[in-house]
Amino acid sequence: MKTNYFFKYISICFCLMLFSCSNDDDSTEVEECQLISVGNGLSAAEECGLYEYVSESGVTIKIYSHGAVTYTDASTFSNDFTIQFWGSDETDNSYLYGSHENLNGKHIKDRLGLNRTILHPNGLKITCVSSGNDVFTWADYFTSITIYDGAIVHHINLLTNQVEYSGVNQYIADNLDANEADGETSTYEVVGEMLYFFNTYTENELGNKVIERVDLGSLNSINQNQVNDLFDDPRLGHT
Repeated sequence: MKTNYFFKYISICFCLMLFSCSNDDDSTEVEECQLISVGNGLSAAEECGLYEYVSESGVTIKIYSHGAVTYTDASTFSNDFTIQFWGSDETDNSYLYGSHENLNGKHIKDRLGLNRTILHPNGLKITCVSSGNDVFTWADYFTSITIYDGAIVHHINLLTNQVEYSGVNQYIADNLDANEADGETSTYEVVGEMLYFFNTYTENELGNKVIERVDLGSLNSINQNQVNDLFDDPRLGHT
């Protein structure tokens, strides 16, 4: 209940500020949807359920209201690389649950817990909160996503398809972060010609981070098409 009250408070206090600061002239066409700048790196086409964040550090994050996420980093490695969370509903084959995980297009594993976080080496973070209450199942779809980039914070409610908060405020960023468990958290590092994508900790309960490195995948700067799957997901026969 504490978290819900906090989000309601933020939504009421900043709703007018958020939309009054939007620039209707700053827009681009993406997939027949008009992305309109919300500010601070975020653009949104709420009628289409499409959001895009471009950081000053070279990370581009695309978020879809059905729970798919595409995270592209053009700053850390010699080549751009992409991490994707995706999934499909058997009834209509739409991207929905965000349970599958790709590295540069290769399916390397599925989500291991409820929430899911990617942590850039410079501190930028995206946390995806799922609908589950206890143990992860493939029906636990993402209900909200928050981007933290220093004092910049964007909180997107995927159930209402709205940007509930967007601003530059370290206090707000710290409090939102403190009220969201990161869940399964991954980062990456470059060693020589290789980039390693790995889990660094798990936070299923607020404030209780279990530190454990688990390698998930790697990329080779010489062979851009080579994706090494380093994780054996027992639920999947091809990993």
